[in-house]
Formats: sequence, C-alpha cells, structure tokens
Amino acid sequence: GTDSGSATTLTVAPVLALNRVAASTEARWALGNNGDEANIEGNLKVLAAGDTDITARVSATAASAGVSQSGAAKALSFAVSMARNAISNTVVAEVLDDADGLTNRPALRVDGDVEIKATRESAINAQGLATAIAIAASASGSGLAISGAGALGFNRINGATRAVLSGVSLSGGGDLRVEARDRSRIEARLRATAASVAIGLGSGSSPAAALGLALARNEIGQSQRADVSADYTLADTPSTLSSGNTVRITKGPLRGGVYEYLGKDIDSPVLANQNFEDRSLWQRVDLQSAEADLSATMTRSTVDMSGSLTVSAEARSLIDAEVAATSVAIGASSGTGIAVAVGGAVSLNLINRDVFSLINHSNQILASDISIKSENVSTLDSRTGAAAISGALGNTGVAISVGLALAFNEVNT
Repeated sequence: GTDSGSATTLTVAPVLALNRVAASTEARWALGNNGDEANIEGNLKVLAAGDTDITARVSATAASAGVSQSGAAKALSFAVSMARNAISNTVVAEVLDDADGLTNRPALRVDGDVEIKATRESAINAQGLATAIAIAASASGSGLAISGAGALGFNRINGATRAVLSGVSLSGGGDLRVEARDRSRIEARLRATAASVAIGLGSGSSPAAALGLALARNEIGQSQRADVSADYTLADTPSTLSSGNTVRITKGPLRGGVYEYLGKDIDSPVLANQNFEDRSLWQRVDLQSAEADLSATMTRSTVDMSGSLTVSAEARSLIDAEVAATSVAIGASSGTGIAVAVGGAVSLNLINRDVFSLINHSNQILASDISIKSENVSTLDSRTGAAAISGALGNTGVAISVGLALAFNEVNT
C-alpha cells in the first residue's frame, strides 16, 4: 500500500494437504476339512499384488509491500505449506489348511509348478515449497519488514507383505516357490525461502527480519505404539533425571515420541534443552516394526516335489530427501539499520524393516534343491542445507544471520 501518512500490509497464505491410502490385497486358498484332497493337472499360482502411490505437491507464497512518503511503512508476510502423507498397504498370498492340519493335513496334488507369491509396491512423492517476501519503504519515516515461510512434510509407509504355505500335504511334478517381494520408496523435496527488505530514510530505525524453515520427517516400516507411557513431558521440571526415566516430546520436530534416558543422574534438568537424538544418552521406545512387515514362510506342511523348493523374501527400501531453507534480510536507514536472518532445515529419516524366510514344523521335505533366502536392501539419501544472509546500512548497522541444517538418519534391519 502507499500512503502520504503510514502504510501497513499483512499477507497470510497457509496450505495444508492430508493424504492417506489404506489398502489390503489377499489371494487365498483355504482347504477345508482335515483329510480333504485336491488335484490339479497343470500349474498352481496364488498371486497377490498391491501397488499404492501418493503424489503431493503443495506450495504457499506470500508477498507484501508497504510504501509511505512521510510516515512509517510496515510489511508483514507469512507463508506455510504442509503435507502429511501415509500409506498402509497389506498384501498376502497363502495356501493353508482352514482347520487343524497337525493331525491329518489336506492333500494337494499338482502336476506342474506351484507358485505362491505376494508383491507390494508403495511410493510417496512429496514436494513442498514456501516463499515469503516482505518489503517496507518510507521516504522520511521508518520501515519495518517481517517475512516468514515454512515447508513441512511428514511421510510414512507401513504395512506387510506375506507369502504363506501352511498345514498342507503338497506333492507335485515341478518347482515350488513361496516368495514375498516389497518395494517401498519415499521421495521428499522441501524448500523454504524468506526475504525481507526494510528501508527508512528518516532518523529512526528500520528493522528487517526473515525466517526460512524446512522440515521433513520420513519413515518406512515403522508404527507408533499407543500403549507406551512416559514419566515426564518437556514441560515438567523433575528434581532428578535418572537412567530409565522416559520423556514424551510435546512440541518440535520430534513431537509425539517417547525417549528413555540412558545416562548418569542429572539434578534439576531442563528437559526442553536435551538432545534426544544423542544415541549415547537417549533411545526411542515407542516405535515398533509395522505388523509382520515382510515374510515368506512354510509351516506345518509336508512337501514332495520333483523340482526345486524356494522360500524367499526380498525388500528394497529407499528414502530420498532434499531439504533446504534460505533467508535474506536487509535493513537500511539514515538512523539505525537492523537485519536479522534465520534459515533452518531439519531432516529426520528412518527405515526399519523385518525381513525373514522360514521353514518350520515341516517334518518331511523332498525336493531336488532347497533354497531359503532373505534379502534386505535399504538406501537412505539425505541432503540438507540452510543459508542465511543479512545486511544492515545506516549510521548504526546491526546484522545477524543464523543458518542451521540438521539431519538425523537411521536404518534398522
């Protein structure tokens, strides 16, 4: 706005996206009563496949400008974009005895090959952008410019992939394959940019402040337990913090987590100042692997196959995160110029997979070759950067700039 007196502008631009996919895919042959028989002249295929994807692009832009000829000029701008994406997808392929198969298993005769296969593919592609620009200029008064910007992304993939042969007496003339395959991928790109310019040609001060924040939290194969209690929250003031005490995080990027203290006793601790990502002092206790995750199993069965027997589970997990924040502030005045710029980027990434192949309680197995294989390949690529630039011009100039980039990456297999 322009005014011969004063000018004040305010701009706000929040954007919020909440996306959730919950799916279940099952292929099942449940043989009936004990002693049942089934004969197949060709091949038997029990195949289950699930493919789920979320693509989210959120963008928030705020721009404000205040221009005054003689009075004070003020410009305030604020921009936030946030996306929360979650996939829970379960895929199961199984051939089993629907009754108690321990005493008299159902008989299944297949002349050809037997394939029991579960395949799951899950992907989240999230992009977030926040831009805030504030400009205040006064020809004879003071200028005040405050900018903002925040790009937040929370992405999670959970679920299970299971291939099962259980409680069946199986014979055949070909190969037997019990296979589970999983592909989970999260790609997150978050950028926050804040710019603030304050110009005042009068004798007063012209402060400019800009803040840029980008935060990403990505998890694969992890779920949070609701039954975990905590001794304290961040707001509590215990007289002593002892090993084994637990703290629930109530704010910030780690919000919702419960952490157990592992160090020596601390008198009158300030819980809000603790570094909960220090693995030598704290461990998180409210997370667990999601469901059974990935498994290929043959249990309580007898097998007589002319060909080979393969029980295989294979997982491929990828988190590719790029988080960046930039802040620029310039304050210019004939009196005092003040510029404060803060840029912060935080990336928290976790992969936790349980992968196993199993033959259990199967007392008779005949095959030309037997292979039991588990493979777990987890890749985490995290790039985090923050930049802050400030400049102050005047008879007295004060410029402060802070750039902070944090990345916490963990792979548990």
